[in-house]
Amino acid sequence: MERTNKATVVYMLLHVYDLAKYDIEAKGIGVYSTRKKAQTEAARYMKLGGFRDYPYSCFYVIEYEIDACYWQEGFIARMTPQNISCDIPLWASEEQVHKGERPRQFLKRILAKHGKSEKPKSRFFSEESGALVRYARIIMEAKE
Repeated sequence: MERTNKATVVYMLLHVYDLAKYDIEAKGIGVYSTRKKAQTEAARYMKLGGFRDYPYSCFYVIEYEIDACYWQEGFIARMTPQNISCDIPLWASEEQVHKGERPRQFLKRILAKHGKSEKPKSRFFSEESGALVRYARIIMEAKE
C-alpha cells in the first residue's frame, strides 16, 4: 500500500439552533467520509420529528483533518457586554473588536497579527476561528 502525504479528513454533521438568542443547542449527528454523504444524511434528517421544525440551514457540515489538534494553546472564557460567556483561544485573549469592525475582519486581523491560519475553515464555533467570529458578532451587536 502506497502512503501519501495528503491529509485525511472527515465531515461532521451537526444540527445547531438558538433556543433563545445565544443559548445554542447543538446535536452531533454523525461523522462521514465525504461531504456528500453528510449532506445526504442531513436531507434524510429533515424529515424526522424535531429536525423538520427547523430550516435546513441549521445543519452544518464541518471538515476536520484527522490527527490535527485544535485549541492547542488553551482558551479563556470572555464575557461580552450582554453578559454572555464566549470561549476564545488564549492567544487572542487580549484582542478587542474595533468599532465598526465586522466579525470576519476581526478574525483576519488577529490571525494575521498572531501568524495563525484560518484552516480548518468552519462555519461553526467549535474551533478557534469560529469561536472568534461568534465572539465578534456578539460584541458587534452590543455596539450597534
